[in-house]
Amino acid sequence: MAAQTPLLLSPQALLLYLLLIPVLLLLRATNRRSAGERAAADNHGGRPLPSPPNKLPLIGHLHLVGPDPHVSLAALAAKHGDGSLLLLRLGQTRALVVSSPRAAEAVLRTHDHVFASRPPNALADALLDGGADVAFAPYGEFWRQARRLVITHLLSARKVHSLRRGREEEARLVMAKIQGAAAAGAPVDMMRLLGSFTNDVARPGPDGGGGGPPPRPAAKLKPCMR
Repeated sequence: MAAQTPLLLSPQALLLYLLLIPVLLLLRATNRRSAGERAAADNHGGRPLPSPPNKLPLIGHLHLVGPDPHVSLAALAAKHGDGSLLLLRLGQTRALVVSSPRAAEAVLRTHDHVFASRPPNALADALLDGGADVAFAPYGEFWRQARRLVITHLLSARKVHSLRRGREEEARLVMAKIQGAAAAGAPVDMMRLLGSFTNDVARPGPDGGGGGPPPRPAAKLKPCMR
């Protein structure tokens, strides 16, 4: 006599389990969002931040943002905001739209230390030793020290003036490329040209000029970043 398969291990039960997993994950994400929104409400004087009502699962308000995001955000703020703040859910990310001079001053000046920090970036953590870079480090004592070093040793008036000849030379080379292409009637890929110009200016050679003949590291890394 063949042994019967336990009901909990039957194919129908396994299929039900697979169907329940996405539902449980969605409920967990919803609970996390609710907790975050409650915290935001507490920081807004106990009142919930204004938000457009037609939020969809998973994508949130992404369907309300058109090809011109600044136009869409201005229209949403005018329609659903309280005159200064509007909370949007863009996928799994919450975005706060600030649309008044008073609120902008509060964000950019009064509470600048709260909003100035960088969000976590897995790529920066992997490539830059845990994000230990002035461009990606979170706001804090380390970032302040790194910023002070950059301003003192890299962006001082004396250092910037010493690299002037290299910047002028790179600008001359760019203009020569554009003039040569114009004379030949050939198109110019401005994105690639300006990207190369930016890399050459930011990576001066030993004589203070551009990179010169050696292969550009950025050119080798560019295919990996597409």
